[in-house]
Amino acid sequence: MSDHVTPNFTVEEFHCHSGELYSSLWIVERLRPLCLVLERLREELGHRSITIVSGYRSPSHNAAIGGAKQSQHMAGRAADVTVDGVEPSAVHAALLGLFRAGAIEIGGLGLYPSWVHVDVRPRPQSGHLCQWTGARVGDEVA
Repeated sequence: MSDHVTPNFTVEEFHCHSGELYSSLWIVERLRPLCLVLERLREELGHRSITIVSGYRSPSHNAAIGGAKQSQHMAGRAADVTVDGVEPSAVHAALLGLFRAGAIEIGGLGLYPSWVHVDVRPRPQSGHLCQWTGARVGDEVA
């Protein structure tokens, strides 16, 4: 039985690949806002299927795959995603456009050759969006 956070996303999709579960304490304040961003992205891209490549990561799993030391994945605020039939650059552009239009609240956005990282970290008072481009292919990273 799956536990839906929003109509198209379940808690199970965000469990760590090494077996640790997404914390039930974070669902309302962290996972739901992230899933709402992904629902809006899905709508923007013609209701195409979104795959969660990486959601929550335990600190040990994050270290094992070479993830960033302060990765938002460890705080349950991030997802690396692919969208069926859409290039990562177009997914990134759609998220950036939604952010700039005020349609979504995100704190971080990263573009990789095979996926896009999006997170709902708190943004500083300046409103600055943390953005970067990564080079790794085939592994989780941000």
